[in-house]
Amino acid sequence: MLRHRHTATVLEKLILSGKRFVFDTAAQLFAPQPWAIDDAGALLGHLLTIDDEVFDQVAEECSVEILTLPEAFDRAWADLEQRSAWVATYTEALRGLADREEQRDRAVRLEHDLRQSVPEPGKQQT
Repeated sequence: MLRHRHTATVLEKLILSGKRFVFDTAAQLFAPQPWAIDDAGALLGHLLTIDDEVFDQVAEECSVEILTLPEAFDRAWADLEQRSAWVATYTEALRGLADREEQRDRAVRLEHDLRQSVPEPGKQQT
């Protein structure tokens, strides 16, 4: 019962927040997500992206596990196309996070260098 309540809470938060699958921050990327599982425990896909027929079956049986993306990748998948699509999403998000951080680092260094090269007002240069 506790697992069902937790699953419902996570799904409710996803729906109420109107979240699309946007992974602009590490927190978003590593947030627990509801994953549909089959009878053998293999992942079928994300609860919000599986087709309606699978969703109805999973909802009826409450066959859902809450996992982060990395945890999901460590599991067996019944649908390898779903897994590949999520790996592509994950790697694209990681690259985007890394690119933004590198840009931020360059900007911080540039600002630092500019501050070092410009004398403070009121101080004489020697």
